[in-house]
Amino acid sequence: MSSFRFSLAPILVALTLAYTHDALQPAWSQNSASSGTIALALESQPLNRALNELARQADMQLIYTPDMLSGLQAPALHGNYSLRQALDQLLAGSGLSGSGLSGSIDGTNILIRRLDTSHIQDTDETRTLSAITVAGAYLPTTAEEAATNYTVRRSSNATKLDLSIKETPQSLSIFTQKQIEDQNLFQVVDILKNTPGVSVQEFGVPGAGRATFYSRGYAINNFQIDGMPTTASMFGGADMLASMDTALYERVEIIRGSTGLTTGTGDPSASINFVRKRPGYEPLRQVSLSYGTHAKRRAEVDLSQPFNESGTLRGRIVGVASEGNHWMERVHEKTRMFYGIAEADITDNTTLALSYTRFSRNVDDATPHGSALRTDTDSIYQLFGDKGRHFNSATQWSYAKQDTTQWFVDVRHHFNDNWSLSAAYQHTNTTPDRVYGMVGIDWYKAITGEASLSYGRIKTENSLHNLDLTLLGKFELWGRDAQIAAGFNGYKGTIVSPSWWSEDSASSCRMPSQITFDDWNNGGIPIPMCGRDFIVDIHGPIYENREKQYGAFLSAKLKPLERLTLILGTRYHAYDLELTALRADRSQTISDQYPMDLKHPKRFIPYAGIIFDLTSKTSLYASYTGIHKDQAYVRGVTQEEINAGMRFRLMPPKKGNTVEIGLKSALADDSLNIQAALFRMRERNAPYVQSTVTSNGDPQRLACYNPFSYSSDCTPMEATDGPTVTGLELSVAGQLTQSWLINAGYTYLHLKPYDTSLFPPPSWDDLVVQHDFNRPKHTFSLFTTHKFGDRLTLGGGVRWKSRTIKSTHNFYTGRTYDFSQGSHAIYDLMARYELNKHLTLGVNVNNVFDKTYFANNAASYFGAPRNVSASLGMKF
Repeated sequence: MSSFRFSLAPILVALTLAYTHDALQPAWSQNSASSGTIALALESQPLNRALNELARQADMQLIYTPDMLSGLQAPALHGNYSLRQALDQLLAGSGLSGSGLSGSIDGTNILIRRLDTSHIQDTDETRTLSAITVAGAYLPTTAEEAATNYTVRRSSNATKLDLSIKETPQSLSIFTQKQIEDQNLFQVVDILKNTPGVSVQEFGVPGAGRATFYSRGYAINNFQIDGMPTTASMFGGADMLASMDTALYERVEIIRGSTGLTTGTGDPSASINFVRKRPGYEPLRQVSLSYGTHAKRRAEVDLSQPFNESGTLRGRIVGVASEGNHWMERVHEKTRMFYGIAEADITDNTTLALSYTRFSRNVDDATPHGSALRTDTDSIYQLFGDKGRHFNSATQWSYAKQDTTQWFVDVRHHFNDNWSLSAAYQHTNTTPDRVYGMVGIDWYKAITGEASLSYGRIKTENSLHNLDLTLLGKFELWGRDAQIAAGFNGYKGTIVSPSWWSEDSASSCRMPSQITFDDWNNGGIPIPMCGRDFIVDIHGPIYENREKQYGAFLSAKLKPLERLTLILGTRYHAYDLELTALRADRSQTISDQYPMDLKHPKRFIPYAGIIFDLTSKTSLYASYTGIHKDQAYVRGVTQEEINAGMRFRLMPPKKGNTVEIGLKSALADDSLNIQAALFRMRERNAPYVQSTVTSNGDPQRLACYNPFSYSSDCTPMEATDGPTVTGLELSVAGQLTQSWLINAGYTYLHLKPYDTSLFPPPSWDDLVVQHDFNRPKHTFSLFTTHKFGDRLTLGGGVRWKSRTIKSTHNFYTGRTYDFSQGSHAIYDLMARYELNKHLTLGVNVNNVFDKTYFANNAASYFGAPRNVSASLGMKF
């Protein structure tokens, strides 16, 4: 317990500092622009953009109403100006002036006022507006926040509404571009391993090995891209998602709990939203080069540029080239990524964007799984411990390849300052291909040195279409601000999966099913080609899954009282799945029942939240969110049903809900977010293996056919109430001071299981009854940086997990075995030094103390040992 208290200490310090933040406030607002001069190089552009850039360079706050500046154009401004001179030049002829709140311009807040404009003519070049009072303040854009902070002020990920983090009635974690760069989180799996409350299992090298992500005890299978619901098949499955490069993302948002309002389907775990970078109105030119342990090299380019003086046409490209070895012997990795986007303001109120992404990754000498934890033929544990954590269980001809192309287009139109409409479409093609030979995945006999030898191929063709239409409106109701969001979104995808094998009548053309380590030859096992191009170049039936998930949503933010906010919403959800089994030449279906259209009932999914403002900075909230998940399991059928032509009955969908109460604070002008939440999640219609015992006259279910696996070899299932999961989450993210950033979180998880002796689950992964690797009782993560002066930044972090235990059944011995891993902490460090305004040197050290630990329940793959990388960043 003492180690647990020690791990919590940093977050308690952070919370204390956050709540005493007002004592640190004077350091925030210091600037010299009011009394000195500013070097400006501003092109002619819309007035609001010019003023925002002036405020950024002068470290000032501009206070105005957005409609004040609508349609006004600023002149070009080049040279050295005092703040007074710059404001007068930019506002000349606009009917506006700028001054401090007390009339002087020497403060930190500049009020944009309207002049007496009765003498000014309304022309095409100059528009004047009626006199109004001040109602708003200049704030950095979300992209600017993501580039400089470890949090953002606002997010629409949970509800489609434009809400602050404090107004969102669910726990939310955000990984910004700033933190991604500080920690060198180059792959999606790196982000998720550092996310508070998220557990990651890795069974092999990212891009080749299997990967799973869990939150609050359940698998994460809900994903969004720029707010559009999508599926993991867009990335080639969760295994391939783990290796996707993060350079194109502005931020990654993780909403915990049930997210049925925005994603429709899934478990009550979390939803991950990937927000891509967009071009800005100012030029951006960045290049980063790095070199690290195992000869890992990486070059990254990020260029953003307006193409005309007004900035109405602009573009951005992000490119990555990385290559190197892995800490497992013989493994070599190569990644290429290109992302390009162009935006055009086709009218004053309408913006069109078009983007293209290409991603490829090759991993040589790697397999989906590592070696077995224990033998299947003896009753004792048998670890591959003598091989060491660098041991590679893959043959030398194993490989994993992935190629993804993606097109995206969206249109955003603002009818006025309060109403907007957005339409987005995306098309993705992904072709993952994995060929593997692996030793010891099924069993290992330590006494004889024998181990299983498995081989195969997993190659699919994935095509996905995404669509999102959203109308967002802001209005006044009961004399207070209100919002409404309505729209339609969803996706339609196809997965083509050939079955591969290499059978041959001649025994000399078959691979052996076992091998001794005397013959292993470090994976250099010859392949019996027998005149073929490759051992697994033959494929049999082709299986096509056509999945369609879509729905209409409606959500609203209402304020019946000054300090009380209601968030209400619902989603009308539909899900269809069509299965087809074709012969190898695609000439015809395997049997008459294909194609098979499995339509699931349409349903409404509720969402409700209530927020009460305790103070202007702190609120208390409660929420109820629902979700459901259609299942790939079937019930058995009776003889009478078989005689009537029924082959199977679909399992009812899982239904989950999350009840959450919590406390949120937004401090330091909303640049520091603190959250505390208690949650309870329940699930109905959890699957269990159906008993064949007749009860109460109910006829025994005799047969089962599973259309999802195109096989009569299946186990009939039934549904029962699932487990109840409760827990506590604490988090703090953002700026403690202008030079001190933090992202930290703690999660406590309590599992109330159901009786698995009466209701055995279909797989051990569905066993939500013990604190295994996916469901640790306690987790804590922290990363923080501090900038000392103008040049040096130091940072560090820790990821701590309490003891985990996993029970598995040995079918050879008939016994159940427990595998446990003790609590452990992984420490990381970083340093960065700015040589000048163009060049920055950096160094990152991960797993500083070289901790040895397993990365999954099966103990078949280790966590990464200590590794170091040095980087050079260049800005132009």
